[in-house]
Amino acid sequence: MILVLVLGFFLTLTYYVTDTLQSTNSTREIYEKVYLKEKHYIILDSLISKITILLQREERGYDALTDPWAKPYIFETHLGTISVEIVDEDRFLNPNYITKIRGLREVFEKLFRFLEVDLELLNRILVWTGQEQGFIDLELPLKRKPMDSVHEIELFWNKKEDLYGKEKDFEKKPGLLELLTVFSDGKVNINTAPVHIIFALDKDIDWDLAKRIADYRRDKPFRRIRDLLLVKGVTLDIAYRLESKIKVRSRFFRVKMSIKTDKVETTLTFIYDRDRNKILYKELE
Repeated sequence: MILVLVLGFFLTLTYYVTDTLQSTNSTREIYEKVYLKEKHYIILDSLISKITILLQREERGYDALTDPWAKPYIFETHLGTISVEIVDEDRFLNPNYITKIRGLREVFEKLFRFLEVDLELLNRILVWTGQEQGFIDLELPLKRKPMDSVHEIELFWNKKEDLYGKEKDFEKKPGLLELLTVFSDGKVNINTAPVHIIFALDKDIDWDLAKRIADYRRDKPFRRIRDLLLVKGVTLDIAYRLESKIKVRSRFFRVKMSIKTDKVETTLTFIYDRDRNKILYKELE
């Protein structure tokens, strides 16, 4: 009987010791990850000034996908793999300017039809941002001000496939959120815009012409808007109508930097306004 009690006591003690060791190891692992993320953040934050200097050096009158900033950077360090990706926000459409730029509403309508998104969403965006009067049946009050994030659309539209993409006839169509930004002056950089946006920019641009424009700029970026006339199929009428909606130089850039190790990955994202040399937004993950 005494032997059974001793054995039971020993097994119980072993359980608590093992549990304590596991808790200690878990706490140590959490501490190490937090410490690593802090080190990673300091390194990534120190890179911001170098990246903004790189963007400031682009002194030409245009920006294109052939520029150094547009290429991803990946390099190894003793702290892990560092990757840097820069995307100009001016390649996307800004829903805060739908009624403020001539012809931009028609661009949104054409894009919505192509993506098979109900135009009711466009009406809700206009009401939410205060660009038009109207009513949306929501539990929360209407903002009636410009969006601070494109993800505000999720507050009044619950069809995820419209926002994040859908597949049809074995072809994936992009989601609306992939093509929108709130960090731009409303005009689109024709040198960097996705084909879907080029297609939507004018009623007379079909899919083939949109691809020809995208292919042409790959070797010969547009230095001026009138250079579009060098692309077969772009008429004077198209170029004239595009003039109010496009540009060839970008102002806003989204920079995503990451450090990845076996134990942890740290990502720092920021939005940079090149004209004002100012960081508008910063997020750490």
